[in-house]
Amino acid sequence: MVDELLIKRIRAGDEDASEILVRKYYLQIMRFCRWQCGNTDLAEDLAQETFLKAFKSLNQYRKKGHFKAWLYSVAKSVCIDEFRKRRIESETACDIYELGSDSLEIKRLEDDDEIRHMMANLPEDQKEALLLHYIEGFSYRQMGEILNIPYRTAQSRVNLAIKTLREKGKI
Repeated sequence: MVDELLIKRIRAGDEDASEILVRKYYLQIMRFCRWQCGNTDLAEDLAQETFLKAFKSLNQYRKKGHFKAWLYSVAKSVCIDEFRKRRIESETACDIYELGSDSLEIKRLEDDDEIRHMMANLPEDQKEALLLHYIEGFSYRQMGEILNIPYRTAQSRVNLAIKTLREKGKI
């Protein structure tokens, strides 16, 4: 079902529509939160908090953007709030080991620790850019919406991260 129709139904009080939207995006949001915090249990809590916050502030969503991008921006905000509250430094983890469209490929790695190590020295904004673009599949424009930055900045963060990984022989 199209997100806009679901949102309209949710605004009208349809709880079934809320459940459909959660089922549609829960795993993606949970994976994004896990990337941000490096902890699966905490990521599940943050994903749930994301949906609670999103449904409470659904009136702030405007049709001009993509709902999925707006939802990711809510998740990012929830993660940042949690980091501030706990004063923890995030680690990254990922499930996919390929950087596709630039014909770059990261060898399939046996263990998430290798991925964390590979990306450990990248600045947070570059890690986040790689996650959103290559792992989550967002366009640069959608990344701009999520991160509240110009799309060209999103593109340059991805390119800089790739350049850095190439120079260090990581890809």
